[in-house]
Amino acid sequence: MMRRKSSSGSQVITFT
Repeated sequence: MMRRKSSSGSQVITFT
């Protein structure tokens, strides 16, 4: 699992 937070907002992208 990998979690990445967008630097241009509060959008969080999660990879399973």
